Amino acid sequence: IALLHEREAALAEEKARLQAGKLKGDLARKERMLHERLISQETCEDARHQWTQADLECRQARLQLENMAILSPITGTVTARNLRVGELATLNHKAFSVVDLTALECVGFIPEKQIGTLRADQKAQILPDALPGRVYAAAILRISPVIDTASGTVKVTLRVANPDAALLPGMFVKVNILLDTRLDAVLLPKKAVLYQDGVSGVFIVRDEDAEGNGRARWTPLQTGYTTPEQVEVAGGVAPDDRVVLV
Repeated sequence: IALLHEREAALAEEKARLQAGKLKGDLARKERMLHERLISQETCEDARHQWTQADLECRQARLQLENMAILSPITGTVTARNLRVGELATLNHKAFSVVDLTALECVGFIPEKQIGTLRADQKAQILPDALPGRVYAAAILRISPVIDTASGTVKVTLRVANPDAALLPGMFVKVNILLDTRLDAVLLPKKAVLYQDGVSGVFIVRDEDAEGNGRARWTPLQTGYTTPEQVEVAGGVAPDDRVVLV
């Protein structure tokens, strides 16, 4: 994503490479002389040590040259650039911010009483405020091992799939975590539920005649789980009852 001024590092790498090559040739010549017993073993070992040192310096210079290129550790999108062309780059200077928009994380705070129902890889849904009607699949990535005593909540981090890259870092979202599943549940629209003296109930059509006309009678309702639009019937209404919606 960026290339630092590399002329000095390139010259240092070339100098170290030439020196290492020269000493490698000297070592090969002295090994032949040792084989012919023209020099001592100590002289050959000194040449080998000099070449080893030069080779290390050459590799170090090559590494410094490679470090002139600033590489992103991930494949993503550059969201911030803190360096400009010609600016002096110092050690530990933050150069760029790179974000992988296809796999985001979401942080939420769950009431302490729900901690026993949470587990890693638990399924969830992400509903962004800025994208009405859009639902994104998510799963619990990790759960904090401590409780925030000030708020009585536990921090939960979720992994969010973002295949269309429509979710952006910093968005406010609603999180729905799936705690339980009930099959063959009887559901009613929430708008059909009314309250009398704090008791929930619905109007059910009774005493129907042959033409389907009947009388609406209020019946107490026992509710179970709820969603933003629906409520589960736990008792009071049968699946074949006719319920007044409006």
